[in-house]
Amino acid sequence: MASLSDATLETAKRQKRLRMIIAVLVGLVLLLEGGQWLARPVARAFQGSGGITGRVVNESGQPVPAGAVVLGTEIRVTADAQGNFAIPNAPSGPIVLVVGYQGNGIEIPLNVPRGGEVHLATIKLVSTLMPSE
Repeated sequence: MASLSDATLETAKRQKRLRMIIAVLVGLVLLLEGGQWLARPVARAFQGSGGITGRVVNESGQPVPAGAVVLGTEIRVTADAQGNFAIPNAPSGPIVLVVGYQGNGIEIPLNVPRGGEVHLATIKLVSTLMPSE
């Protein structure tokens, strides 16, 4: 019959093996994810945020109430009647801002500084439709 110390030693060994297996599995999951967890909103919260402002006009320079979306997030805003928009809580770091109105749009790669703000020049949405013959 095994003594109490032998039983305790076996339990400790099993626990150590279990912790090792869990650590290996967590490592594999992180490796397979390829760092995609950084793009998730919870991780972005730890990254900090900054602001983006801009103005959107059409081909003739008239302001338009365009929509703006930060890809990979739930952030969506609409420009006001003067074409101005503001995104006060954009994730810091490299992002892609998509601005569009009535089928015309543009993707704008940005690098938002943590705690800072990006002021975009006037964004002119130009129609890319080909004239019909």
